Amino acid sequence: FPQVFFFASCLHLFNTQDTACKSATVADIVFVVDESTSIGTQNVQLVQSFVSKIIEGLDVGLNKVRTGVVMYSDAPRAEVYLNSFREKAEVLRYIKTLPYRGGGTNTGAALDFARQNMFVQGRGSR
Repeated sequence: FPQVFFFASCLHLFNTQDTACKSATVADIVFVVDESTSIGTQNVQLVQSFVSKIIEGLDVGLNKVRTGVVMYSDAPRAEVYLNSFREKAEVLRYIKTLPYRGGGTNTGAALDFARQNMFVQGRGSR
């Protein structure tokens, strides 16, 4: 099964009436997506669809919810930083074009990469 982790650093992500992600007003959310060979092309497409559906439900913008994507197999790489796009439509277009490279599965390195390289002010984290 494909692995997708997402991490959020947010203010008011959940309110007392509604705990759905759509209630986020300010958040930094990074999706960490497994693209190892064991996942396969079909499952990567399912993950792209899943990530797109989550983003579609968010109020994306530089002063609102920012999203990022890390893809990993043998080594992690940033595909989208938190400040890469200003508009939701731009992010969604890019998600559809994410490449699938295959390789081993190094989840630990990906999680560490996300923590050290994505949630930093120079890459758009608040």
